[in-house]
Amino acid sequence: MEKQKITEDMLKYDELNKTDEAIRDEYAKCPEKIAFNKAYEKYKEIFNERIGFSSHISNQINALKSYEEALENYISAINNLGEQVEKCEDTSELELLELKIQDLDKKKNQRFYELKKYENESARLKKYLDSMNEQLKLAGQNYLIKEEEKKNKANEYKKKLLPYTNQILELEKKLPKSFVEKYKKLKGEGTGKKTYNRISTYNKDRGTCECCGNMIRIEVEEILTEIGDLTECPNCGRFLYLKD
Repeated sequence: MEKQKITEDMLKYDELNKTDEAIRDEYAKCPEKIAFNKAYEKYKEIFNERIGFSSHISNQINALKSYEEALENYISAINNLGEQVEKCEDTSELELLELKIQDLDKKKNQRFYELKKYENESARLKKYLDSMNEQLKLAGQNYLIKEEEKKNKANEYKKKLLPYTNQILELEKKLPKSFVEKYKKLKGEGTGKKTYNRISTYNKDRGTCECCGNMIRIEVEEILTEIGDLTECPNCGRFLYLKD
């Protein structure tokens, strides 16, 4: 492939990639995409809150069961002592049994009070959970609506991108593999470090790269001026060519 042709194709490849990126950036900022992201974040927020809240309610229910069991144990113990009182004929032992019954009765009343408190709290939490489930349902419905709107918009942008994508792929078949790999690296593919203005021009009067402004070594200058090849700036790493 002729060197001049490679330079022309690389410049065309660069322009096509810039247009492709501009369309993708436009899609990323479109109202439908933004609305979808917000709907998704809202749904995720309520969903995660509900998981944590469900765990809290589960703990409340377990505590409620333990209080119910404790109350039943106190009632059972009081009944057993009551039976002993009925059979007891010793006065001193009878007084002792009555004191035990009084103590257990106080504990029973305390547990009963705590049980009622937990029952009221559990009822309140259940009501809040029902409200949260309704919020989750509405957020889920909104998420699905926004997802469909985003898909429709994405399809519009895919159609818009298609001719540029096809031309990019065709040029990648023609261009040297090393050039394509280098360009994609500058584009940030695989690294996330995106370089803008990936193809720079050589300022012959100053002997510098137009993008980074640094001086170019003599051997690189010879490649550009004498051979007319597309090369790499040794300072910033961009493609470098001599503009007519």
